[in-house]
Amino acid sequence: MTIGHVWGAIITALMLSACVGGGAGSDSNGNQKVPTTPTVGVANTSVTEGNSGTTDLVFTVSSSAIASAIITVDYTISDGTAQAGSDYSAASGTATIIAGSTSTTVAVTVLADVAVEGDETLTLTLGNPSGATIDSAAATATGTIIDDDGAPPPSAIPNLSMSNTSINEGNSGISNLVFTLTLNIASSSDVTVDYITMGNTATEGSDYAATSGTATIIAGSTSTTINVSVAGDTEVEPDEIFMLHLSNAAGANLLTIAANGTIINDDAAVPVTGGPYSLYRDNQSLYAVDLSDPTKTYFIGHQPVDIENSEIVVTGDLDLPNLALTNLRPDRFVYFDQLTSKFWRIDLGIGSNLTPVQISSATATVTCRVDVVDNPVAPANSYVVFVSGLDQNDCQTNGHAYAMRVGDDSTVAPKNIDGIFALHDTIRMMQTDGNAVGAVTGFLITNVKDAKVTRYDANFANPTTIIPASSFLADRDGGDITMDITFFHADGVLYAYPHSMASTAKVTMHNTVAGRSFDDSPENDFLCNITICYFVEKNTAGIQTVVRAAIDGSGSMEIQTFTTENVLQLALTDGRLYINTTLKAGGGNSLYAISNTSLAGDKPITVDSVTGINNFVGLFGIGEYLYYTAVDESVHTLTAIIRQDDNNVIDTINNANWLGFQITHVQMGTVFAPSVLILGKVVTAPVAGLQLVAYDTATATQGNTLGLLEGAIHAQGVFNFSAGTQLLGRAAFGTPPAAYQMDIFVVDSARADSLQRVTNSASVNEQPLY
Repeated sequence: MTIGHVWGAIITALMLSACVGGGAGSDSNGNQKVPTTPTVGVANTSVTEGNSGTTDLVFTVSSSAIASAIITVDYTISDGTAQAGSDYSAASGTATIIAGSTSTTVAVTVLADVAVEGDETLTLTLGNPSGATIDSAAATATGTIIDDDGAPPPSAIPNLSMSNTSINEGNSGISNLVFTLTLNIASSSDVTVDYITMGNTATEGSDYAATSGTATIIAGSTSTTINVSVAGDTEVEPDEIFMLHLSNAAGANLLTIAANGTIINDDAAVPVTGGPYSLYRDNQSLYAVDLSDPTKTYFIGHQPVDIENSEIVVTGDLDLPNLALTNLRPDRFVYFDQLTSKFWRIDLGIGSNLTPVQISSATATVTCRVDVVDNPVAPANSYVVFVSGLDQNDCQTNGHAYAMRVGDDSTVAPKNIDGIFALHDTIRMMQTDGNAVGAVTGFLITNVKDAKVTRYDANFANPTTIIPASSFLADRDGGDITMDITFFHADGVLYAYPHSMASTAKVTMHNTVAGRSFDDSPENDFLCNITICYFVEKNTAGIQTVVRAAIDGSGSMEIQTFTTENVLQLALTDGRLYINTTLKAGGGNSLYAISNTSLAGDKPITVDSVTGINNFVGLFGIGEYLYYTAVDESVHTLTAIIRQDDNNVIDTINNANWLGFQITHVQMGTVFAPSVLILGKVVTAPVAGLQLVAYDTATATQGNTLGLLEGAIHAQGVFNFSAGTQLLGRAAFGTPPAAYQMDIFVVDSARADSLQRVTNSASVNEQPLY
């Protein structure tokens, strides 16, 4: 395990997913605004039959919005006056609109002949959509096979289409963005079609004027135009898009349902200075806030299409004598662009210009997973590991893994890692104390599909099997300060693998008791300090036993068996192990404590309990203090509790007006001893809002009251680590959706009244990333 993965483990372990019942209408991230699902439809079409051979009758299937992910829809062809087998070849299948596009086509093979038979028709019907809904008015379309034999055919029906268009925004005033409507052939009568503008990333009323009406292409002509007014400004912003939607065509087949109008930003970006930076995003774009001066916010570019396939590289200052990594800060942001199948890096350090740099390209159709293996003392030597496959299912079950160094550029091809990888595999960078600071000595990979653990050298080569194929295998991270150790269990044996050992050496820590197995759910019931690990076993009846085992393999012992309770969480302070349980029959929680140096025969004692539908949330230890919360669900109140190793309650923070998730994550001052805890709580007086208070984790004493975000809160106050003691957060206010507002804010935990809003938007969902 590397310092970076220790850090990742701590962030995961210390996250307080606080209670139930966030704001009304919120999703799991606290966001209120849900993007509209696009609709798909199909337009009428025609083709001249011909006298021999075959020709294609082409239908166009269109989406009402740019596809952010693949859209599929099934289609079937049925007879009208045309007959399958004699006039056309029977057909059915699935149409696919790729991400970033608005349409696709379906071709039906028409069989030519010389019979005088008049025009014939067939029908295409859409069904079973994925990623969109079907426009009921355009769920079917008529395909006309125009007869060209014998008597002159009636006048051909023209096809009406429209292309995407764009315009430079300008700095002031109004300019016209022009859409052109085109017929493939002139008509002997007027052709009309209704049109209306629809928003996408551009905002109606401020970026462009709402426009609707009926367009006419006069008889004998093949085109006309529609103008949409665009407002100029001097704001540095991303290119913005709205759509023009067509319907009710008369005198022509409508081939294009919608087209994009792009307003191109032509304002020069403010020179980037300062740093380091933290990132946040909205529905459209990616931004960076300067943590040395939160008044400076920079637009980076369009939001990566697949923001979930992205990671941050962390750096910090290493204090080797104390094995502490201080001043943790975001260093690089790595993301994958699904549209281009390319990986990009954005440098976030001091002096960065925030310009995305291409690292590499993926090697398959779909990339379903991106991991960063951190090297925080040498960030350029961190690695990106990604898994690709032929499609989403193949990627998640039989994906192939590749690795690339963060510091490389696009000329360096990703390293092909042997084997097949699934979504739940784990990868550890090995970096031992005996080597130079930041040196990479190898990689440890847990492969769930092959049920084995393999060690690779520093170049992802020369694989050596540590654990062979097993009946059961699950990798477990090791807690706060188990430097350079990875834990895993196979066939009922718990192993420790110190990275400084020989390539196949491992320590047997514990053998499960007959009839028992390791309890891996939930995953917060396994943790370690520098010498001991605690974990849970259960028998076939579900009865759980808490066990401790020495990392050096010198022995293990049972701590407590719970027959009527389920173990929810374990937490360690300097002197005690804490165990949070709930009754199997439901109702209430109990909190137990036992010395983490206890001898055989010692039993945990009860130190706190709640009854009924109440519960404990967010149990974690820092130094000699335990931090947790007790929730009274009957009246929706929350109490934050700080308890010392001697089991005395040091402080309680009561909050009788709790409205949702209000206990925050922990700001990390160092890897092993986080220095500041930020508590966010709802207050009603003198002004309603989210109040932020800093607590010193070393003394469990209240520090500064950092500020107040005013307003009725409908989302969690979420905090992300950054440079020094500064944090990036978000909160939502108002009554969604009419008065919904999401704010990003920066706070300095070392200074009172330091809270500052970075942005203020009533229409865009915003979320801090790092």
